[in-house]
Amino acid sequence: MQDKPVFLIITPYGPETGSGNWRTAERYARLLQAQGVAAEIAVGLPSTPQIAAAAGALVLHARRSGAAARALQHAQKPYGVVLTGTDLYADLAGLTTPLFFQQAIETITQARMAVGLQGDACSRLSSIAQRENILDIPPCRVLLQSAVGDVRQLQRRPRPDRSRDLRILMVGHIRKEKDPLTGFQASLSLPEGTTLRHLGGSLDDALMQTLQALAVQHPQRFALLGQCDADTVRVEMAKADLLVHPSLMEGGALVIAEAFGQGLPVLASRIAGHLGILGDDYPAYFSQGDTLDLSRRLLAFAEDDRVAASWHDALAQRAPQLCNPMREAQDLAGIVHDILS
Repeated sequence: MQDKPVFLIITPYGPETGSGNWRTAERYARLLQAQGVAAEIAVGLPSTPQIAAAAGALVLHARRSGAAARALQHAQKPYGVVLTGTDLYADLAGLTTPLFFQQAIETITQARMAVGLQGDACSRLSSIAQRENILDIPPCRVLLQSAVGDVRQLQRRPRPDRSRDLRILMVGHIRKEKDPLTGFQASLSLPEGTTLRHLGGSLDDALMQTLQALAVQHPQRFALLGQCDADTVRVEMAKADLLVHPSLMEGGALVIAEAFGQGLPVLASRIAGHLGILGDDYPAYFSQGDTLDLSRRLLAFAEDDRVAASWHDALAQRAPQLCNPMREAQDLAGIVHDILS
């Protein structure tokens, strides 16, 4: 017999996808269990017995978890909703369909709490509510994602060795929102010997074929390693000089914290989801989708010690906040408490 009521973490995607939503659900369950919460993951629509046994839930992705949210509401179970990048910057921004907008809003307005994964999320939700004259938006709280890292060691990692070629890493599923093609094309302008290794499965066959064609044309420069486990990601980060994260939209990129935990500097697209994690004054941004700007920034990092030093300094300054799983666990437990109160 269960000693404690179960708290559900509901994700639209299962472990076979390796998706960010699944990884977040898995982390949240682990962090809550360490805090003494009986957390359980449900994929898609939980069963009727699962919902009946639950004290409450946290649903990931307002639109895609809409059916689960409606089932929780019908059973009078309180829930919070974690806002994803496609929630904030696609469905709620009016870039998809009116139906998708309505589905996302319905999940949010019936929730006890909205949870943003970076600093722009809650202000963006508030702006959308004001624009659409939606009065019943719940309280919103920011929960920065965290990775393990020994922040005392970060400044000891050497900057790129100018005697060898630059090693670039990209991590993320192959889909248009992640914009991997900009990273591949930008790196072609760098000196011969530069390598770019990409980790992540494909969710876009046409885009995958384009990247595969580039890898065939430039076998010494590009490597598509496919979906990898967390240990492989850490090994690849340890070998790389720089993580490039060219996304067009992000709810909260955990890979940035993971890179910082490995002492790996990050060059990111200047989008709201990255600004909400790294801040306006972070020195290593490039204009989203701008191949030429990304090329220039990569070349500056490769050739200018002052640029490389400033990016490593920015990493060291931000890593203590992003490499603190205990802080995230405590904040998450507080969110669960408030959902259930």
